[in-house]
Amino acid sequence: MSTLRSLLMAFVVLPVAAHAYSLGEPHVRGGVAAPPVVRGDFVYAPSGISFEIWDLSDAAHPAKIPFELAERAPGPIFALAVVGDYLYAAWSNDAETSAGFEIYSLADPAHPVRVGEAGTTPSAMLVADGDYLYEIDGTSGVTVLDVGDPLHPVVAGSATGNAPLPQSIYSAEIARNQLYVSGTSLIETAWATIFDLADPAHPLVVGGIGLGAFGVLGPVSDSGYAVAFGDAAGVYDVRDPAHIEAVGTIPALNGFARGAFRGDDLYLFGDTTLPVFDVSTPAAPAQIGEAAIDTGNLIALVPLPDGFLATTVSGRGLVIDASAPATPVLRSEIDVPSPSPIVDAALDDRSAYVIGEGHALEVVDAASLENVGVLEASTTGDPAQLSSPMSIGLSGSTPIVADYGGLFAIDVSDRANPRIAGSLPIGFYNPVLVAGDRAYVSTFDGALTIVDVSDPAALAVRGTLPGIFFTPLAAAGSRVFAFGTDLNLVEAVHIVDASDAAHPSIVGRYVPCVGTVFQTLAASSDGSTIGIQCGDGGVEIVDARNPATPVLASTYRPSDPADGTASIAANGSTFYLGNAHGIDELDASDPAAPVLGARHPLASSPRVIRFAPNGSLLALTSAGMYVFDCVASSGERPAPCRDGAAIVHPPRAHSLHGSAR
Repeated sequence: MSTLRSLLMAFVVLPVAAHAYSLGEPHVRGGVAAPPVVRGDFVYAPSGISFEIWDLSDAAHPAKIPFELAERAPGPIFALAVVGDYLYAAWSNDAETSAGFEIYSLADPAHPVRVGEAGTTPSAMLVADGDYLYEIDGTSGVTVLDVGDPLHPVVAGSATGNAPLPQSIYSAEIARNQLYVSGTSLIETAWATIFDLADPAHPLVVGGIGLGAFGVLGPVSDSGYAVAFGDAAGVYDVRDPAHIEAVGTIPALNGFARGAFRGDDLYLFGDTTLPVFDVSTPAAPAQIGEAAIDTGNLIALVPLPDGFLATTVSGRGLVIDASAPATPVLRSEIDVPSPSPIVDAALDDRSAYVIGEGHALEVVDAASLENVGVLEASTTGDPAQLSSPMSIGLSGSTPIVADYGGLFAIDVSDRANPRIAGSLPIGFYNPVLVAGDRAYVSTFDGALTIVDVSDPAALAVRGTLPGIFFTPLAAAGSRVFAFGTDLNLVEAVHIVDASDAAHPSIVGRYVPCVGTVFQTLAASSDGSTIGIQCGDGGVEIVDARNPATPVLASTYRPSDPADGTASIAANGSTFYLGNAHGIDELDASDPAAPVLGARHPLASSPRVIRFAPNGSLLALTSAGMYVFDCVASSGERPAPCRDGAAIVHPPRAHSLHGSAR
């Protein structure tokens, strides 16, 4: 069992007493997506700590296969590889200090079975060939793993030769018993390095190609010709890697992002059409076909038995039949995980509302975590349409989305068809804080601006508080906590009384994180306690019962540096602290003596934590979006969770507390 998995299992959620309320086991969706892989008619598309499976045996009617991992990877999957009847899912932790493989048997390719695990090192790319896996990284080079014994991969060797690899790897391909790797180290310096695989365990550098400032090496044909894109666009003879020559050009090659060969036929992807060229005469490639297939925003291109799977930023997977070279045909589309990360999300009792993944907004069922509706981003430049959403909050059941320069209220009464109900252009590009029927934003003039969102069709500014870059971060009733600089040039956490929206006023200030830097904050449900996340990983617990004179009551400092707080949220008087191991509950009902409670393990550090009105919790990580239901010992989702989960305390030895900075 891996060290990380052992660590995660060691920090299980502590049992709760009868009738107590806490967070249940999480549902997990998506995460950082890596390129899919194919075995026969099956596509395996990784995302976060899991992957999805599609059956393409009927290309016109692909079927998604229900699949639930028996055991999830301990960290986000950065690559998949298929060798024989085995699938290797390579994962690493956020810091890239720990990595490994989850190994699955594909004896039944529709139902992978986890059969083992193995250690490895993080890398930029993973390429399979025969009984070998090639880990390719701009820093550590090429490492070769022998998987002849599928359940026990061993390091068989590494690459040698004088030519270094680029620091940032863009592409890697094995063709003609050679490994072609391209990338860049400086913006003006891109190149490809070629390795001979005559001894597959010990790749040997045998040549290279300079690719200018923005070049990338594309596909290599069986005949020994490569296509490059960017500054060095053209056709290259790579049959003798030590003496590579540019031999031909293809018009408008730089309009495309990637290519693929089938025999001597070259298919170009990444634009609004898909042209096909015959490169059997490399000095004079001839176009032999073109299809009206839009592969713009291309991310990955995977060969299929009769064509290709092209995936895009928005999660479109285009199944393309290339059996007739002159007339490629789009057979169908599948929904693959998007490599575009979730930017922000909000949660209510029924749905999660997600910004990112290539869309303006996704409506996701909170129980199944399946999409039920999508609102696409506009590319028209119309200020009344969402184009670059950056944060979201909920006013009752209405999502309020902050876009560049404006707020949008979204009608989700029909979850399958979300629509813009109203918008307000007010000149800002900062996160929005939504509390009740108000939204708080920091406008371009630095003021804290109060927007009435009670009528989604008529959003209206009700008041402003002049300042210098006020950032509203938490609210309790009409009390707002904003970090920034006031007109007296005092940088602090400002406690704002917004009971009169037309005349908000600062009623107290607290200067946080002396000796380090302020990160963010959360406030208890009644506003009497503030938890402030500092740059050193500690959390200041501030008694704000008298808002005019908030005082530092204690400082929570974890004993393990890996537990340094990276995100924070509050429910009731409990603060939820995100760190490299998961989410820790900190009971601050006595601000002077906060007590560490349960830990909820995650495979990646949460950068955003949100609560639903019913007390369920949403966390965004690179390993995926986690949704923890608030449950009672009997399993129901009770209303008392809205006042904070009940805490069962472990021994205090797990944490260090102090009353001074």
